[in-house]
Amino acid sequence: PAGGKAAERGGPERLRLHARACDTDVGLGAPDVGRRVPYVVRVGLGTGDREGADVRGPGGEGEEDGGAGPRKYKVAPGHGGGGLTRILTSRHVPLPPPPPGKLDSGERLALLLATDPLSATGEHAFYLVRTDASSVPAFGFASLYEYENDVEGTGGLPRPFLGGHLETGGAVRDGGLGSVHADTVAVSPCGRRFAFADTDGRIVAATIPPDEEGTDVDVAVMPAENENGQPMVGDGETELVWSPGGRYLAVGHRARNQFGVISIADLGVPDVGSMAPGRIVPATVDRFNSMSPVWGRAGKDVLVDGASDALPAMSANSTDGATVLYFLSDRDIASDGPGSPWGTRAPQPSFDDEVSVHALPLRTVEDALEDNPMNAFVSAPYGGGGALEVAMEGVNELELLLEAEELAKGLLSGAGDPTGANGTDAPDEDEEDDESPFVVDTVISLGVAGDDGLAFARSSYRLDHIPSGNYVKIVTQVDNDPSLVLLEEDDEGPGMYSLSLFAVGDWPSDSTEEVRTAPGLSVQYADTSGDGRYMIAVVDGNVHVVETKAEEIAKFFSDEKLEGNRADVGGLSMSVWPQLEHQQMFRDAWRMLRDYFYDPDLHKVDWEGMFDRYLPLVKRCAKREELDDGEIFFRRRSIFRLPFCPHACLPVPVLRQLVGELSALHSFVYGGEYPSPNHGDGQLESINEIATLGAVLRRSEEMRGLEVVKIPLRDADLHHTDGEARYSPLSHQALRNTGQRGLEAGDVILAVNGQSVLDAGHIGSLLRNTAGRSVRLDVLRIASTSRLRRLRDMKRRAEGDNETAAGEEEAGLVPEPLIVVPITPGQGDDLDYAAWEWKTRLLAKSLARDAGFGCGYLHLRDMSGAPSINAFARDFYSDYDKEAFIIDVRNNRGGNIDSWLIDVLQRKAWMFWQGRSSNVTTGGLGWDQVRLHLSNELHRHFLIRSQRHCLQQFAFRGHLVVLVNEHTSSDGEGFARGVSELGLGVIIGKRTWGGGIWLSSDNTLVDGGIATAAEIGTYNKNFGWGLGIEQMGVIPDVEVDNDPRMAFEGKDAQLDRAVSYLKDWIEREPITLPESPGPHRDMSKPKSSEECH
Repeated sequence: PAGGKAAERGGPERLRLHARACDTDVGLGAPDVGRRVPYVVRVGLGTGDREGADVRGPGGEGEEDGGAGPRKYKVAPGHGGGGLTRILTSRHVPLPPPPPGKLDSGERLALLLATDPLSATGEHAFYLVRTDASSVPAFGFASLYEYENDVEGTGGLPRPFLGGHLETGGAVRDGGLGSVHADTVAVSPCGRRFAFADTDGRIVAATIPPDEEGTDVDVAVMPAENENGQPMVGDGETELVWSPGGRYLAVGHRARNQFGVISIADLGVPDVGSMAPGRIVPATVDRFNSMSPVWGRAGKDVLVDGASDALPAMSANSTDGATVLYFLSDRDIASDGPGSPWGTRAPQPSFDDEVSVHALPLRTVEDALEDNPMNAFVSAPYGGGGALEVAMEGVNELELLLEAEELAKGLLSGAGDPTGANGTDAPDEDEEDDESPFVVDTVISLGVAGDDGLAFARSSYRLDHIPSGNYVKIVTQVDNDPSLVLLEEDDEGPGMYSLSLFAVGDWPSDSTEEVRTAPGLSVQYADTSGDGRYMIAVVDGNVHVVETKAEEIAKFFSDEKLEGNRADVGGLSMSVWPQLEHQQMFRDAWRMLRDYFYDPDLHKVDWEGMFDRYLPLVKRCAKREELDDGEIFFRRRSIFRLPFCPHACLPVPVLRQLVGELSALHSFVYGGEYPSPNHGDGQLESINEIATLGAVLRRSEEMRGLEVVKIPLRDADLHHTDGEARYSPLSHQALRNTGQRGLEAGDVILAVNGQSVLDAGHIGSLLRNTAGRSVRLDVLRIASTSRLRRLRDMKRRAEGDNETAAGEEEAGLVPEPLIVVPITPGQGDDLDYAAWEWKTRLLAKSLARDAGFGCGYLHLRDMSGAPSINAFARDFYSDYDKEAFIIDVRNNRGGNIDSWLIDVLQRKAWMFWQGRSSNVTTGGLGWDQVRLHLSNELHRHFLIRSQRHCLQQFAFRGHLVVLVNEHTSSDGEGFARGVSELGLGVIIGKRTWGGGIWLSSDNTLVDGGIATAAEIGTYNKNFGWGLGIEQMGVIPDVEVDNDPRMAFEGKDAQLDRAVSYLKDWIEREPITLPESPGPHRDMSKPKSSEECH
């Protein structure tokens, strides 16, 4: 019953569907962040699947596997706490290694971003929780008691150190944490700092407490601009990558021109325990897109490290800090489209998505030499190559090595100065070594402050040994090796990836070998652990954890089946208390609407009051549907304190009603884990799917079957649309290739696979699970021609039975088989829509022809992606030369391609061409074509492929009408408003839907559902906010409604009015071509000087 205590339910976590991110500790585990539950999974690194392999426990105990199998245990929420909170992401917090001679304590920590149950509104909070085997999972059974009693204890609910119910929680405008973009959370490799971006556009860096009980946090909000004035606005795509020592933060963000750029922020040395923001300098230029920054060491530095390690006197100068920042950039711009604008559909240039790998040196030559004198022997930026071979020729000779060692000793001793090179006392040999256990970052030479010439950013270079490709990210650099691992998008399509290793040969070789994961393997995810020591890859649903050492990376890529280094992630599960989860999702939806909505003032709505108003209803939700749009019955008096009425009850869609309070049209509630009879099983879905024959059928008791009333006729000029055939399974077009003839209106279907259609009650029961499969129909061909009946008649006539044959032919009662392939319900709907489009196009052409002018017509179902672009190109360019055009966006569901369409419609003809024998009226030269001096054969070939050409290709010169109705929505409305605002045409029809605030639909709930927030406001000078669309709709210039009854009978009053309006418009402003300028120039030679002018 509503309001009753819902029982706990369990379910599996499917890694391929639910995984968001992975991180790993040193050989101990990989927290797998699902939609709800992060896990720690024991992993045996480098052991593969070897039987009896030694797998260390999560606490560092060194326990043997003992045949029990790898352990998996939850970090949060623990058993009993499912639904209480939402874990958005978790990151491993690297800890310093134990001092020499001391054992590892076994303690492991993770940074969690989760909603705080002790916050009334479920605010985001950061937690530091233990993940070792002896720790208690956070948000477990004990948390239920603390949650119910609103107390903070020690057994279940951890204490956040930032946000949540603390003073740092709540909305950003109130000084709180706000809503964090979970995918941007990054922990420094030293484990002392983390950073994130939020929905208010902030980029924030903060310190991490030393343990889970700490709350002393220093927070630094990045400036809104870097020192060169480029905006630094955080969003869900912001990339935050810490340097090895945690001093510098590479920030991938958008420049003012929308291009992706990278900046480097100096946040001070982490040893002081606080943030000390310094300079923020651009690391890339804004002429190109740059992304995926990775801190590393150049090949030259790897070589120097090796040489330094071989020389005891030089080893003290080696450092683990980064010396280069690798990144991807699309600087090698290459057009993969046509080489010229000539073509029948105005071909446009397009550019491939290939990027190349670049490197930004972080130290000048002088600084590098001061750091390590060995750099004097190596000046080339990268290992390998003839120049480097010459520079290092003598290094392999013992005499030079000894000289270098003696030189280094002198430099390090300060040339005999007993106080040392820096004038400080020489260290006492007995003094305890207090060297920091953390990596110390190399001090970056950031250049001159505010340098408009961007000398620092422009010191980068491309890695020529790595070819351009469709790389998505740089995954990692191999430890102590210049080789890189990249994630690349496969040619099979979007969402399909592979890993590529670009292995650099040993010096002095300059060879590079590319090694890819085996064909057929699909990589879903790849990243590096927080401390940079492990690569984590999810391949075909399997998690692989690989050390970034060269030999381990090489083994991984040489394993064609990828059977090694797997983490056992089978059997992961979750447990959820639905009643708790409903409340958590309501809080989540409320908070995200507050923090994602385009107007921080939320249209002046009392949002906190809305929370208090609807929360009591959530507690009455017994199932997921009721949270979205179910019926919850309650007494008016008890909820809204209205006069008591014992029988008064209201259906309340909780989330829908909540989002409706903001009065923004792009607010939807959908998705989530609804109960389904198919249980997500594809086979069950197919079994329960009812196919269709793509026709209107009517029950006929007289004929003992179903009479064919209408077979939808699609565009007769098209055989395939967007790669699919749109035919009714009963049509002649679908059956002629099988040697059969289609049915016509008046024919009767008697049976499906031998079963009477009348006995079945509804034909749908006979067509279940038949989509795409052949079925046999028994039909009476009353209207269509029966080949079988003709053959039978011919046989009987040949046998002399003329009377029987004539009688049966006259009665038309000769059942015959017909083999057809039913289609899915969606394909049937698409067929009906395509038939309406074809009928309306023919009607528009006919009405215009009767009115005496030429008119083009095209209909756009929506403005989304390739199908909509194809529809526009299919019908616009073939009719661009008409006197008028009708673009029909009635029932348009929106999208985002309005700017492309308006760009084409704004083209203006400014010049005209005339050939020797043809012009625009004869299908040749005019304002749209140029003749090339080619041979006849080549010219014919050229004209076939490029019939019409222009300098302003396919500039429409006629009058334009856009048809709209009450179902024209979103970008369909934006297109109509753009046509009106730019004076391109006239709007005819009915007032549109009224959605003028855009959205990205990324504020999803924990179960995959969503209560969308209108995130992106629109405005112009004329209409202000909402472009006169939001809550109003586009008001047409000429308002015409379609009467439902007349529309059912095939009439279209809006189309009729558009044609009559265009007729009057053309009469007032006829579309004419300019007259010829007259005779051509006389270039003959003058006969006398008097004729010269």
